[in-house]
Amino acid sequence: MACYDLDRFRDFVASTAFNEVYDIPWNEMQKILSTDTELMLFAFQFLRQTMFGEESIKMKADAFEKRLARRREIEAVRKEPDTSDDAAEK
Repeated sequence: MACYDLDRFRDFVASTAFNEVYDIPWNEMQKILSTDTELMLFAFQFLRQTMFGEESIKMKADAFEKRLARRREIEAVRKEPDTSDDAAEK
């Protein structure tokens, strides 16, 4: 997405989920989202961080723990047996 679909990457960067993890100042975020060139440069930086572990984009201190807890909740719900009437009919 960061390489091939800048519009979708822009939506991702502007999303609540992204902003819950990364600590980017408001004025910098506005600059990133304002032009395709700035977004592309940020995409390169994001790729270097996610692929090679370059920590150039500041993450919020508790972001990893919150995300892990949310994934565990989702997995727990998925593993629960569906006891609704709809499931019995299927």
